[in-house]
Amino acid sequence: MFVTCVVLGAVTLVGEATLQRGPILRDTSFFLLVATVMLIIIFSGSFALWESSLLLLACAVNVVARRCANRDSLSLGLLSLRTHFF
Repeated sequence: MFVTCVVLGAVTLVGEATLQRGPILRDTSFFLLVATVMLIIIFSGSFALWESSLLLLACAVNVVARRCANRDSLSLGLLSLRTHFF
């Protein structure tokens, strides 16, 4: 979470970028979910099937959401931050 805030702050201070709320919320939600599951795993001392399934499902949902967002931005003719800056 700290790294996300620092990178977002640096990008907005250095460049003339407009940040979209959707990708930020998606990435932050994914990070919080994974961090919570990892804390549960650490404190329980074991790695259950439902925990590994939840992590795999979260990764799959994140990949699909990113691909859908990229397809929508390309169809609208919008540039993503990665394409714009690099």
